[in-house]
Amino acid sequence: MSKPFPVLLLCAAVMTPSDLAQCQPVRRALVVGINTYLADGNRKVAYQVAKAIVPRLPVMGAGVRPSFQNLEGAVNDAEEFAVLLQKYGFEQKNVELLIEEKASAQNILDQFQSRLIDASTCPGDVSVFFYSGHGSEILNKARPD
Repeated sequence: MSKPFPVLLLCAAVMTPSDLAQCQPVRRALVVGINTYLADGNRKVAYQVAKAIVPRLPVMGAGVRPSFQNLEGAVNDAEEFAVLLQKYGFEQKNVELLIEEKASAQNILDQFQSRLIDASTCPGDVSVFFYSGHGSEILNKARPD
């Protein structure tokens, strides 16, 4: 049985009323864009994190991945969305852009945890996740039929 993904509830419970009064809400974003999927010599090796923050269960099954064609606009969409966020009050230092090889599964999960969940300490904080690239579906075996 898999564990549920962490939720954004802990931060207000550990803050004192004076901490809350001094708290300034922050807008943070994690923006991901992936164009390159085919291992045809043009794809760089995925970024490896030094030490994973979010534990991942091993993938079950045959381990055969479907082949996805490369895309042409996903990275551009992500870059443009990051710029758009800044027009809506997100400071550049609070917008993390992961594109191509930096957008490994582990790095996305770890950045989501550290930048959007753990860093959110003030009521009113805003966290945005944007993904542009191929998607897939995985059957949730815990789901009742």
